[in-house]
Amino acid sequence: MNIRHWTYFLLLFCFIGHAAAEDTDLDAVYLKAQALGRKTLIREALKTLNHAVPSSADSTLLLARIGHLYLRLQLPDSAEAAFVRALKNDPHQGESHLGMGRVLLE
Repeated sequence: MNIRHWTYFLLLFCFIGHAAAEDTDLDAVYLKAQALGRKTLIREALKTLNHAVPSSADSTLLLARIGHLYLRLQLPDSAEAAFVRALKNDPHQGESHLGMGRVLLE
């Protein structure tokens, strides 16, 4: 990678980092719930994430993550509803398609 590519990468990273700064806490909530896997923690994360959907800059990704957490709780109907909402926002969102496949396997 030459200096021009690095400069472009750094500018893009800074822009994305600034735009996504408000969602950083939500990412942390999701990742902690996924990593630890305790049902009470997942339920708390779901409350936080569901509350954040209306004001989120990227509600499609947030809805997909909500769907995956519902699958962790073995609630495929709730997961499906979250994935369907995400796909209405962006029909090409791969994480939601993957989630729908997991719902169909439940």
